[in-house]
Order: sequence, then C-alpha cells, then structure tokens
Amino acid sequence: MGRGISQAIGTGSRDLNEAVGAITMLDALEALVRDRSTRVIVLLFRSPSPRVAERVLARVSQARKPVVINFVGSTVRAGLAGIHLVDTLDEAAAEATLLAGGSVPELQPKEVVAGQEYGFARGQLYLRGLFSGGTLSYESTYLLRRRLGPIYSNTPVRRGLRLANPWQSHGHTTIDMGADEFTRGRPHPMIDYRLRIERMMQEATDPSVALILFDVVLGYGSHPDPSEVLVPALEKARETAKKDGRNLVFVASVCGTDRDPQQLSRQQSALERAGVILGRSNAEAARLAASVLCSLEGNVCHNGRERAGERGLSEG
Repeated sequence: MGRGISQAIGTGSRDLNEAVGAITMLDALEALVRDRSTRVIVLLFRSPSPRVAERVLARVSQARKPVVINFVGSTVRAGLAGIHLVDTLDEAAAEATLLAGGSVPELQPKEVVAGQEYGFARGQLYLRGLFSGGTLSYESTYLLRRRLGPIYSNTPVRRGLRLANPWQSHGHTTIDMGADEFTRGRPHPMIDYRLRIERMMQEATDPSVALILFDVVLGYGSHPDPSEVLVPALEKARETAKKDGRNLVFVASVCGTDRDPQQLSRQQSALERAGVILGRSNAEAARLAASVLCSLEGNVCHNGRERAGERGLSEG
C-alpha cells in the first residue's frame, strides 16, 4: 500500500509454541518498541499456544505504540488498549497503513460467476489448495472452512482434519508444500515449482476436483519468473481434465510488488491470460474459490461467520 516498513523480523513457525514461549517475538517486540523509526507494530502468527499468546498480549498492552495483531486462525480477546485485532493478512496491512498515517484505497469485492457456468461435470465438488508457505495455507484453510466446512490439511486448523498421508488429498484439501515432508532434500517451493506442478497434475486426474487454489510469492529468493513455469502446467492440467470431459478452475493470488524482480503486474497479467481467477490478496482468493464451489449442487456451504462453540484461541 505504499507506506513502507522499518523492519521485518521473521520469528519462525514454532516460536509461539508452548515449548518455545515466544522468545523471538518478545525480543523483536522490545526492539520495535525502542526503535524510533517504527510508529506501528504488526504481529503475525498462525495458531499460537493460548497461554503463550496471552503472554505476548500482556507485553503488547505496555508497548506505548499501536499494535496490529493477526494470529491467523485464532480469536484473541479484545478490549486491550492500543491493540487492533484483525482477521486476515490484508486487513493487517490496511489497519497498519491507516495507523501510520497512510490511506487505503476502497476496493469493491471481486465477484465470480456461478460454478455451473464453468462447465463442471457431475461429481466435481472439491477444492485442492497448493501453497508455498504455511501462513498463506493456514489463512486460506481458516477462511475456507467457514464456507465449505471441513478442510483436510497437513497443517489443519482443527484437530481430526490432519491428512493421514500428505501426498494424497481427501475431500476439500489444502497443502502447505513448504512443510518439512515436502522440503527435505529439495529447494523451497517458492524457488522450485516442480513438486507443486507434479501435485497439480495429480489433482487434475481426480474426477472429484473442481478447483485448484494456489499462491505465488515474489521477491529475492523466489523463482525468477513463476508464470513462465506455471502457465504451461496450468494448460496441461486443464487439458488432462478436458480429455476426461471435465473442466478445472484455477484461482490464485500473487504476493509481491512491482519493485520485486519478477514484477507483480507482469506475473498477474500472465496468469490472467492463462485463465486464472486472481484475488488481490490471499484472503480474497480463498473467498473467490469458496464462492465458485458454493454455487455447485451437492456442496453444503455456510454463511461465513464463526460457528458457535468455535470462538477462543485455537488449540493448534
């Protein structure tokens, strides 16, 4: 949103686990509180330990600077002075930008045509999400389950929904392909798309799959031109389904800016030309995917609100 950042500190995916106790996040928070160039602090983490999250919140309440918190997939208590709770990553960016004195453009939500208009065959009901990292995967799973119900994953948002075999999908499935089981002895999927493309082709042969959702992350340390390898793979997957009398819909989001070496607008244009439905954020892509599937006969969808009995900090 053009506002810029003073520092970005990665805590690691296990920092808010009970065994670690938010060591890195608490140290980072102290540093940002002292840093004069930091006017607003943003904390992001997926599925924290409830007790550790409360410890972080107690320190945040003493920060003397506005703090935006998105514990992805969890609901933390409200009412603490200076704490701004948000539900998604794009909401965190917008809230932080406003608190820092910037402006946020008002964007109309994107809409998609009804699922039947995509020419799905009978029995095509399910979504498969293939993500290069845990946070985007977890946020999508959290949002999708509000509309679609149970989402199976190698990093599930609720107990009982962990895939028995992460190499084999079941029902609605999201996969964090940056998890240990996919990266041992391999480059990270932000860099090397081969494993994700192989999984995409595997899902394309499943007659129950209607839609494939994925992310593209730009920047230094990512693939130099993701669309160059993705577009031929999407076309091949779509052709595989077509030979079997089916259609596949692809929905995606691209995380980056035009200052990234891969150039955000160039990647978006290439994917849109290939027929991909693009969300302006990971959250919007998840909502667009859910809208397509909820229009299909046979899918039972919900209104998108947090269901009764599921508020409070996630157990992970």
